Amino acid sequence: MKAEFTKKIFLSGFLLSMAVFSQRILMNAKLSYLLYAIATIITGYRLVLEAGKELVYEQRFDVELLVVIAGMGAFLIGEAEEGAAVVFLFYIANFLEEYATYKARKSIRDLMETSPEKAVVKKGDIEAILPVEEVELGDIVVCRPGDKIPLDGIVTEGRSTVNEAPLTGESIPVEKKPGDMAYAGTLNLDGYLEIKVTKKKQDTVLARVLELVEHYSKSKSRYERFTEKFSMYYTPTVLALSILSIAVPALRYGTLQTSWIYRSLSFL
Repeated sequence: MKAEFTKKIFLSGFLLSMAVFSQRILMNAKLSYLLYAIATIITGYRLVLEAGKELVYEQRFDVELLVVIAGMGAFLIGEAEEGAAVVFLFYIANFLEEYATYKARKSIRDLMETSPEKAVVKKGDIEAILPVEEVELGDIVVCRPGDKIPLDGIVTEGRSTVNEAPLTGESIPVEKKPGDMAYAGTLNLDGYLEIKVTKKKQDTVLARVLELVEHYSKSKSRYERFTEKFSMYYTPTVLALSILSIAVPALRYGTLQTSWIYRSLSFL
């Protein structure tokens, strides 16, 4: 996804630069218009599809429709530079929004991969590998260098440094000694540890963090809900006012001037 967006942004940006060069330096209006049009198609065709789908299938006016109308209108009145710029900037905004969503989902996947599935449980002199779901409270789990700590617990034997970055984001390893808390999903770096389990898998700090991340990535904030509700009224209102800014003077004076269309598009 990122590669596709980035490629289109750079290609469209290059074409826009060439269009400006052609318009301002070479004074070639036809070539610049063509370059503006190609750049707009590259970043705008998806925008047109989204606006059309929302309008036809969901009967909903959204900001994409305003951008499409403003961009197309600018081309029709000979302001290709401004039309291409509007579509290009909106495409970049969409990219940043989708990339932020992608990063949030990736963080969920990374957290899920951090959670160990097996634990080495020590009972007397015998060690057994068990699924973490079968480990009981009070069991002793063994963690050797390079092992991920399977469950939350208290260190009872050994000393080591542990990488807790998956939970805290802190890159500096934390020293662990008897009496210290150790957390599921963190990485034992260089020592031997025996840990008395104090939390089942579903109750660990890692499980709670994962649950919170999933919850907030799926739910919409109060501001997002307000923005969606506001756009239901904002977009058609702006569109109607834009049309009136052309229609009223046209009906009054019995003619249609480019400056009125330009002002209407600027309002969008």
